[in-house]
Amino acid sequence: MGGLASVGGGAAEVMALVGAFDIEELEEVEGLVSAIIGTTAFEAGQRICVEGDEGSSWWVVLGGNVDVMRGGVRVGAATAGEFVGEMSALAQEPRSATVTAATHVTAIEIDGAGFVDLVLGCPAAARALLRNMASRLAAVDLVLAGGEV
Repeated sequence: MGGLASVGGGAAEVMALVGAFDIEELEEVEGLVSAIIGTTAFEAGQRICVEGDEGSSWWVVLGGNVDVMRGGVRVGAATAGEFVGEMSALAQEPRSATVTAATHVTAIEIDGAGFVDLVLGCPAAARALLRNMASRLAAVDLVLAGGEV
């Protein structure tokens, strides 16, 4: 992932995650903080993760838009407050899709090593991830039926 620039972190990252996961309990916030790797900026056209690659990190999009491609077919998109890369972290399998910045994107990278602990210790994060994955599966079903996302 050459050419990526770290754009800082700290309290802003935590507040963005608290909003994305709808967290209310302090213990849940502490679990998220320990999993943050950092904030990264991606320029339009830059790949965030590549289908088939190994990887355990996942990202929460803070700003901008990303395209999700599988086998060269656009199967989804994500914008602020949505997640990408979490399926690989959860399944501990190669990436199932390529995620590319469609615009300038800022995203928080989350460490996959503590992912299961995060989900187990943060019910709000588990709910948000499940909602996101259900929405993504519905979008893929639409594409398979001949529609567009």
